[in-house]
Amino acid sequence: MDIRELREKHGVSLGEIARMTGVPRPSVQAIENGQYRAPDNEARIKTAIPLIGALKKRHEGEWKRLARELQQSKSRKR
Repeated sequence: MDIRELREKHGVSLGEIARMTGVPRPSVQAIENGQYRAPDNEARIKTAIPLIGALKKRHEGEWKRLARELQQSKSRKR
């Protein structure tokens, strides 16, 4: 299963993958589209997607709260 299929199956966004793995979003997108080969990052992403999806399902309310807090802290830094 490729990264896009895995990501869609688990309901995980590119931004969520980037935040949770430390791989920049443009790199995640390029890897997903086959424009960039980074085997270490690819393995990290494929491992993280099901975990992120499971965390989202189990802690949906808290996940949304954390995402809002992260967005707010980013906007304060600008």
